[in-house]
Amino acid sequence: MDSNDTANFLEFLKLLRTTLPPTARISAAAPTIPFTGANEQSMRSVQAFAGVLDWILIMNYDTWGREFSRSVSTLPFGAVPSNKLSASSNLGPNAPLDDACQNSTQPAANAVAAINAWTAAGIPPRQLVLGVPSYGYVSRSDATRLQQRDRNIPPAPASPYVRVLTEEGGDSGPVQFRGLVDQGALCNDPNWPGGYLGCGGFTREWDACSSTPFLRSEAVGQVIAYDDVQSLGLKSSLVRERKLLGVNIFDLHGDTDQWELVDSVRRGLGLEFRRP
Repeated sequence: MDSNDTANFLEFLKLLRTTLPPTARISAAAPTIPFTGANEQSMRSVQAFAGVLDWILIMNYDTWGREFSRSVSTLPFGAVPSNKLSASSNLGPNAPLDDACQNSTQPAANAVAAINAWTAAGIPPRQLVLGVPSYGYVSRSDATRLQQRDRNIPPAPASPYVRVLTEEGGDSGPVQFRGLVDQGALCNDPNWPGGYLGCGGFTREWDACSSTPFLRSEAVGQVIAYDDVQSLGLKSSLVRERKLLGVNIFDLHGDTDQWELVDSVRRGLGLEFRRP
């Protein structure tokens, strides 16, 4: 990284703002901490960016999930995670809501901390969008808990064992929420509309420290950190509470045909929704 990168980026955005028509919208996808300054540390003030960007998308995902086999800079814009990105050996939540137990080794990488950091650095809440995932990560593991996390195990129905595969056919790496449903690792909870239980030998567990679910199967030796209607609903409620601009799902491809993840986000935001 060049020490002038962030300053040059700001100048580019200023030029873009003056060049584009007034109706144009300019946004930037950013990590959970504000932009890096010339000293290679997160900047204390990024207020100048609020004048040239309509909103900043906080990418609150891939917190633990990605283990890079090549530089992320080589991925095309908007690329869906592939088998080039494998699940991390350090099991943890993909998109934490917060660090409720104050035991995370990445305390800045969660939705609450990110919102606090960006607003403290000068970006108004109405210019922030929280990014949430429709996918998770499969890991080959016999672990019974996430990295430095509490565990809470609800019951799951008995059913034949399944091994979850990624979209590329591997048994370790990214997997869409719909993939977990289609492959039989998740099945509808009759007592919770839109909710799912672990099945196919998987147990759905709830990580109270990050407010995210994960699946565990001792039979096939897999652990899956992911998000569902409960965890996305909590993140969306946070967005509503903190008066952010909105929520961005990466991406709709991972939702079910019934749009259960989208519906949970809309409910959390207090929006009505209509099924076709």
